[in-house]
Amino acid sequence: MGLFQETVEDTSSEIPAIAALLRINKYDLDQTVTNELDFILGAVFSQIINRFKIYSTNRSMKISESDLDELYLLLFSKAEEFKNLILRSTNTS
Repeated sequence: MGLFQETVEDTSSEIPAIAALLRINKYDLDQTVTNELDFILGAVFSQIINRFKIYSTNRSMKISESDLDELYLLLFSKAEEFKNLILRSTNTS
């Protein structure tokens, strides 16, 4: 769990940058996504999952499907915590 927690913390610190990227008007995402908070949450989840896979591969860790399922369940169970962090990080209400 240590590596996974490290991944979560690394990604959490980048929420303002993720939100800023997704808010760039030239992408017209506001026309596609009606709930910005959930959209940013999806991007944060994606970043965490992607980084974890990269980190574990770089460290030659073999993660079983059942372990991945457990980690994803843990990650998704923290959705409200991440939403609050997104709101605080982006000064959005």
